[in-house]
Amino acid sequence: MVTNYITITELSNLTGKSRPTLYKYISAFEAGETSDIPYAFVKLFELVEESKGKKSEIGKFCSAQFGNQGKAKPLIEFIQSHEDKIDPEKAIELLKKEFSL
Repeated sequence: MVTNYITITELSNLTGKSRPTLYKYISAFEAGETSDIPYAFVKLFELVEESKGKKSEIGKFCSAQFGNQGKAKPLIEFIQSHEDKIDPEKAIELLKKEFSL
């Protein structure tokens, strides 16, 4: 089960999809109805199960597949662009912890 390894909120933050949409996708995936799910999400859910929720692998996959659609990446880019006012290393470290990246 996908949610045994990662929370819906974490997936939402990484992919930019709403939690209700992710619940729908996961339900279909676990029922074997993968034709109703975008291919990238089928691959993501397979990775989550195969890696047993290894966050580094999931984060890399989501970054490559969903890019700026996830919520953490735009925040990290914002912090980096405001280095004169924010300690970017500390802020990015906090965001990565918050988003489980």
